Amino acid sequence: MNTAMNTAINSAMNTAMNTAMNTTMNTTMNTTMNTTMYGNESCANGGREGSSSTKLLKDEKERHLPKSE
Repeated sequence: MNTAMNTAINSAMNTAMNTAMNTTMNTTMNTTMNTTMYGNESCANGGREGSSSTKLLKDEKERHLPKSE
């Protein structure tokens, strides 16, 4: 009886903890990466021309274009 209860409780706890940790980690990582890559304004202004996200992506594209003579 005790073993069955412990197993059930451990399983439920593990599932709850994994879900909570995954959600927290994913949210934190996404926010951190978006801020690092695109700056704070990328969401606020929808990536309009002149935002740091648009500029970064444009710079990145231009860097890979072949140099025109």
